[in-house]
Amino acid sequence: MTLRLFFLGFFIAIGALAADKPNIIVILVDDMGFSDIGCYGSEIPTPNLDKLAAGGVRFTQFYNTARCCPTRASLLTGLWSHQAGVGHMVEDLGTSGYRGRLNDRCVTIAEVLRPAGYFTIMSGKWHAGQNHGVTPGNRGFDRSLNAAAGGFYYPDSPHTELFLNGETVGRRGGNIPEQWYSTDLWTDFGIKFIDEALAAKKPIYLHLCRNGPWELYNLKTDRTELHNLAAAEPVRVKELAAKWDAWAERAQVKPYPVKNGKAGNKKK
Repeated sequence: MTLRLFFLGFFIAIGALAADKPNIIVILVDDMGFSDIGCYGSEIPTPNLDKLAAGGVRFTQFYNTARCCPTRASLLTGLWSHQAGVGHMVEDLGTSGYRGRLNDRCVTIAEVLRPAGYFTIMSGKWHAGQNHGVTPGNRGFDRSLNAAAGGFYYPDSPHTELFLNGETVGRRGGNIPEQWYSTDLWTDFGIKFIDEALAAKKPIYLHLCRNGPWELYNLKTDRTELHNLAAAEPVRVKELAAKWDAWAERAQVKPYPVKNGKAGNKKK
């Protein structure tokens, strides 16, 4: 099976070429920097993503909308976020570009692919207007486990509320494990739904939206101070520092001067 991988900073699209209907996986990640993946220079080991990137295509230029909801609206519809009705967040500000929900003048990728025979799946943070009645189920997705918005990572977090195929399922129990971390939960249910698609012999479109990019670290083994990666890669550190300095000069950013290992305000 041949894979194609496309990186857009925090967004990853994978197409598995299969006949005329490739399987498609989109991974949208909150709070992850452009260079937090190994193939973009990160010191964090991401071997599986690096392997996919090596056999695919990586974008070198990408712009997002600087906040959560508009980016999701654009990614789901291919439109500028104001055209889709989500110019800001999910509050209705009383004008067409700021309704706080996907409007009725746009279609999502799922609404296009489902009539074409795809098994459409959404797992993770939705944040596209569920408070206004816009859910994954009524915007083209066959299966979904989702949060209406974000703000939680564990079952006992104050804002935790899960929806399974449009039905409120609370925090845990039933098909939901007693204990979970959101990054793992979204992925596990995405895989379960993929198994359903395979059983149905349909091509797959998975829209996986993690509100945290990584699994929890094992602090006893993964602490950076215990593994001085910078000292082990001096050439790479020098190259990254040069890129940072070049960007800072172009952007006219003046970092605090460093003295004795500590940053401080420059005295005039």
